[in-house]
Amino acid sequence: MLRRALVAMVMSAVLAPALRAQAPTGDTVRTASTARYTPERGKHRGRELVAVVIGSSGCPFSTSAPFIQAVDPMLRALQAQADVRGLSFAAIAVAVDAEPDSGFAYFRRVARFDEVIAGRTWFGSGLLFYATPAYVSKQMTPSLVVLERELVDAPRHTTAQPARVLVSLVGLDSVLAFARRGARLDAVPDTARPRARSAPRPG
Repeated sequence: MLRRALVAMVMSAVLAPALRAQAPTGDTVRTASTARYTPERGKHRGRELVAVVIGSSGCPFSTSAPFIQAVDPMLRALQAQADVRGLSFAAIAVAVDAEPDSGFAYFRRVARFDEVIAGRTWFGSGLLFYATPAYVSKQMTPSLVVLERELVDAPRHTTAQPARVLVSLVGLDSVLAFARRGARLDAVPDTARPRARSAPRPG
């Protein structure tokens, strides 16, 4: 109960100002708060919470003001929940763009990320891994996947144990609904919870 109350307080402080200040579709988007998600450079050890954002510079839903307005607050909200759970956090962006440069430029407008994967549209390595039935019900932009996994820093190879998918959201409406609920992992509807399964190791 105490952890849920703490999560609720943190989510309210992080998300509410930005979601109240959504700009009209097509306008230049600025978050209400000057705070932005800050990647945890060098802290990726042990168990981690990972948010995978799938979008495209050529998708009108991915480039809409409500979506762009919601991404950074969601990342900060998820990062705060990872802290409460004693996990590290990583935000990964996967662009459905043919040209890597356009994908990188698009996600630079959206938020800061720990990792950006772009190029080759749906045939890019990031999408061949994250846009599969292990993670999403169908291929659509934008999408959001939240997973938990264990990183293993062995002497010869760095590996990851099979991930547990916590949230799988496909389409703009689903992602925005999750954002409006404070991106809370303890308040995810059944429709956003994948069937009990473990996702494969990163290839």
